[in-house]
Amino acid sequence: MTLKGHVYTQNRDEANAPWFLGVITAVRATGDETKGEYSLFEQILPPGIGMPLHVHHNEDESFLVLEGKVTIWIGGQRIDATQGTWVFGPRDVPHAFRGEGDTPARLLLTLNPSGFESFIYALGEKDEPTGPPDMEHVLAVAKQHGVDIFGGFPD
Repeated sequence: MTLKGHVYTQNRDEANAPWFLGVITAVRATGDETKGEYSLFEQILPPGIGMPLHVHHNEDESFLVLEGKVTIWIGGQRIDATQGTWVFGPRDVPHAFRGEGDTPARLLLTLNPSGFESFIYALGEKDEPTGPPDMEHVLAVAKQHGVDIFGGFPD
C-alpha cells in the first residue's frame, strides 16, 4: 500500500494475501486506510469451496463477483451470482457463499465498519493448508471477533 498525499493505492501484487480457511484472501484495504469505515478483501474461490454458514455481529458484508460463479445464501435466500452481481448481507443475518462451476471465482468483499481484517490475520496462513483447519480453534477465534460459524452450506 502506498500513500500519495491522502490517497492510498495498492497494486494486486502488493496485497497481503494469506490463506484464510482454505481460501486465498487478499487484504486490499483495512481500517487504517479507510479511517475505520470499511475493510476490503479479494478472494479466489475454487469450485466447491467457500465460507460455510456464519453470522457477523459487528459488520455488514457486501459481495461483488468479479469473475466466475458464486452461490450466496443470505437469510434463507439463495442467490446464483455471476460476474457483475453485487449482494448485500446485513450483520446478524446468517449467510454462506461458495464458488461454483469449473473455474475459480473471484470476488470482492467489503465489510463495514472495518475490523474484520483482525480475524483474517488471526487465522491466516502463509502457505496453502495441507489439511482441514482445527475447527475448535477456528470457532473460538471467530467468537472473539464477533462471528458465529454454524458450518456447512444451506443446500
